[in-house]
Amino acid sequence: MLNEKATKIAKMKYFQEGEDWEQLCWRVARYISNAENEDVRYEWAAKFYQLIYNKIFLPGGRILANAGTGIKNLMNCVSGDTLIHTENGLIKAKNLSGVVNTLGIDGIFRLANWTSFGKQQLYRITLKNNDILYATDDHEWLVTG
Repeated sequence: MLNEKATKIAKMKYFQEGEDWEQLCWRVARYISNAENEDVRYEWAAKFYQLIYNKIFLPGGRILANAGTGIKNLMNCVSGDTLIHTENGLIKAKNLSGVVNTLGIDGIFRLANWTSFGKQQLYRITLKNNDILYATDDHEWLVTG
């Protein structure tokens, strides 16, 4: 379901040895679904698979590359001024450290480990739809065709 250019990039950065797009989508979907109760885990894995496979929602590059592999680095970076929903209200990311109970997209609080990599130069990126993102100069991007 990826075009030739996207497949080439995915092979270099995201696929595990011998893996293709379908297998990556299942690996990531199964890993993400582990946050759900065991009795509905497969149902959620199938839903996550469909979203990822059809590129309706694509997790960040570190998640695509590392989820389900045993590598612990899954989270993409946010700027220090990004507001994070915690059990204690909205808190800037630069003020978080260690394990923090943060609100997931599904409205459920989950423990997340926060680490600061210090002050870094950020660059402003404006998307075609005029959304604005800020990222470091070495930030990786998954581009689909």
